[in-house]
Amino acid sequence: MSAIPAVPWADVQMRFDILWSRVPLLDTELMLPIDIGGTTVGTVRGRAEEVLSRIDDWLQPLPDAWGRMDLLAEVDAELEPLETDLQTLLVGFQVERHRLYEKTRSGIMSLGRQHSMTVGGFFIVTLMLLTMSLLEARIARKAERRFRHFATSASDILWETDAALVMSFVSEGGRCGRQSGGDGSGTGARFCFPRWDALTSAETQTREWAQHLRDLSLQRPFRDFRRRVRTADGDVLTWHVSAVPVFDRAGRFRGYRGVATDITAKLEQEERIRFLAEHDPMTGLVNRAAFQSRLWAMVDCARERRGSCVLLVADLDGFKEINDHHGHDTGDAVLCIVGARLREAAPAGAVAARVGGDEFALAFPIDGRDGAEVDALARVIMACVGRPAFVNGRELSISGCGGVSIYPRDGQAIDKLLKAADLALYCAKRDGPGSLRLFDRTLLEEAERRWQIERALRLAVATSRIEVHYQPIVRLADRRVLALEALARWTDPQLGPISPAIFIPIAEESSLINQIGKAVLMQACCDAAAWDGALAGACVSVNLSPAQFRSEIATVVEQALVISGLDPSRLILEITETVLMQDSGTTLQTLNQLSEKGVGLAIDDFGAGYTSLAYLKKFPVHKIKLDRSFVSDLEDSEDSRLIVEAMIRLAHVLGLQTVAEGVETEAQLAFLERLGCDEVQGYLLGRPGPLDRILAARLRAAANDLARSPVAPPVREVGLAQT
Repeated sequence: MSAIPAVPWADVQMRFDILWSRVPLLDTELMLPIDIGGTTVGTVRGRAEEVLSRIDDWLQPLPDAWGRMDLLAEVDAELEPLETDLQTLLVGFQVERHRLYEKTRSGIMSLGRQHSMTVGGFFIVTLMLLTMSLLEARIARKAERRFRHFATSASDILWETDAALVMSFVSEGGRCGRQSGGDGSGTGARFCFPRWDALTSAETQTREWAQHLRDLSLQRPFRDFRRRVRTADGDVLTWHVSAVPVFDRAGRFRGYRGVATDITAKLEQEERIRFLAEHDPMTGLVNRAAFQSRLWAMVDCARERRGSCVLLVADLDGFKEINDHHGHDTGDAVLCIVGARLREAAPAGAVAARVGGDEFALAFPIDGRDGAEVDALARVIMACVGRPAFVNGRELSISGCGGVSIYPRDGQAIDKLLKAADLALYCAKRDGPGSLRLFDRTLLEEAERRWQIERALRLAVATSRIEVHYQPIVRLADRRVLALEALARWTDPQLGPISPAIFIPIAEESSLINQIGKAVLMQACCDAAAWDGALAGACVSVNLSPAQFRSEIATVVEQALVISGLDPSRLILEITETVLMQDSGTTLQTLNQLSEKGVGLAIDDFGAGYTSLAYLKKFPVHKIKLDRSFVSDLEDSEDSRLIVEAMIRLAHVLGLQTVAEGVETEAQLAFLERLGCDEVQGYLLGRPGPLDRILAARLRAAANDLARSPVAPPVREVGLAQT
């Protein structure tokens, strides 16, 4: 080829600018799919050689070619498809753009060497090299912007280390907050690891960490490894990190690139869910399910070390009354106080739980198996729990009953330990408030006996085998029988006679008391309505259980009076002090209804409970029956005589009649007469018995009195006990 004369550079620059302005730049945001219709780098290179050669041929005979616009237009038209193919290649092979760039550049440079002496060759080579360079620069800038947008908006942290595992990059999310002074500087407060292979102040040496160091030394990728860092504020953040090793083209290790997810909130939420699943939300103690699981673990540990452990279950006394009288807010506060006290009083290694409404449990290991030592320790714990407490400005008395079982003495499995402790608790509650019982084998016998009695009692109630016996109540002034007290009695064909002190509590606990009480009341009213002769006009006195007041007792009484035809004034209902303390509003309403019907009301076992004098004014009571414990000591105790005298005077001041229970000697009778007691009842005056025996005794006593005197004196009932 002959040389082409040089042309003014200004013209070349102008034509170059015109042509360059028509070169389309790739928009890498479109992410076009690879579909170039079979076009490859080789075909484009071949077409470029052909076009360049043809343009070179055009330019050689024309020294003034740069001045001909028509020729430049033809050149432009020839170059346009070639530029289009090159752009298509760059879009279609973005992933391999660096390799493509190198190959394309090499091809262009080769063409440039072939046509270096021509203006066309200079023009084309320069144009394509500049185009490639600018396209690559724009692609790189857009890729970097895209990466920064992702890194800034992502909730996860992007990070990178160098070959020495020193942190070299952390995305914006990891640089939030103040600088950390403890774990490193320069990387930020949330994700700060000066060296990736070094523990932070919030981490400890573990087997997982040792394995992670081995992975790092072998330049292995890792996934969901957990790391912790302490911020300058003292908060500990936990991260899940995943990363891959980075190598250069020569295969040299350049560091790690990875992502980190802050799982602190997730772990806190999981811990909260786990806590709620295992703990009582009110007291913070573990719940029943978690307690049984930990008791299993404690028993297994005791079995391995040949030791023992203690299970204490406790039930609060009178908690229902606290809820009813002071409200559930006060009841909840009491539960929290008891839970805190139980936690404080617990020995080392103990597990405290709230396993029910007002039921708590405590398990702890011990060195020995001495029952006396365990009993003493359990009583200390119960004493700590049972101190009075101030709640909402009120001082409340807190106490509870407890049952204790010991592993392995009372059972090898936790179900047996729990049953043993529950049985001991049941016996303690029968003993009274504040009682504690340790399990022993005799309790099993008692429990079996109780269950046997309950089964037989259900059958007796269903078959109407509960009998009604009567005991006389005599007026001291003239020894006249004013009333008979109706008493439930039961003799089982297999078990024999069962004391009311045994079967009545069982009936109250098993809800049989309502049926028994209703049957006794109906029988007593019917019997009293038929009395004549010596018992004509006598009243009948019937005991009511506190449990009966939880049902419609007023309706039951009204039905008995209507069916029997008994005058309401001849019916006296005996209630205990416990009834008055159950629910003052409901109880007062019920008692007022009964009193308005003309039914008499008496407080049984007065003085043995906690009756306030205010109750005597508030409730429509007509009589008080002095507890037999005071009567039995009249002969030997001056204090008992003073107490009985004070109660009799108080009753008279309030307009109430007095009845002394448990009179068994003439001396007691004489004391009561001098103290001004109105009525008496006891074995001295007549033992309880069937109605026909009582009637026969009355007839014999009346006949004896008539035989001694033509004028019948007041009937003296002493001697009925022997009839």
